[in-house]
Amino acid sequence: IKNIKLLIVGDGPLQEYLEKEVKNLNLKQYVEFLGFQEDTQSFINLSDILILSTKWEGLPLTPLEVGACKKPIIASDIEGVRETIIDGKTGILFKPTLEKDLANKILKLAESKELREIIGKNAFKFVSENFDQKIMVEKYKKLYLNLYENSSS
Repeated sequence: IKNIKLLIVGDGPLQEYLEKEVKNLNLKQYVEFLGFQEDTQSFINLSDILILSTKWEGLPLTPLEVGACKKPIIASDIEGVRETIIDGKTGILFKPTLEKDLANKILKLAESKELREIIGKNAFKFVSENFDQKIMVEKYKKLYLNLYENSSS
């Protein structure tokens, strides 16, 4: 793939290891470690594809933020993330223990601008219809009322 650049936003216990691997594999011209960033919005807007690679997550905001920007995301197929992505429609899920699965899905999206645009539009619609602030407030209200009614009986 021509003109590909991986920007790694965030930090963690594997950062030093990853930086060494990038250097050892002579990939420094393709990978940039940006560390923790307060404002990730500019990186979302700058990107063609976003990747959320994690082995555990509650209800992550990243897929919602990415979808709101009409961008495609490739994310770990784990609890929580599955609540925010419809695989193949509003994003693409990969098995977090299978590096080849992630690599193949990155290639699939990188090679198809049309697919990136379709997923981005679908993600925007999904986020707008399911995670809008008013909708979320109403869902929490119903949940709390239901919990209250069940605890009273």
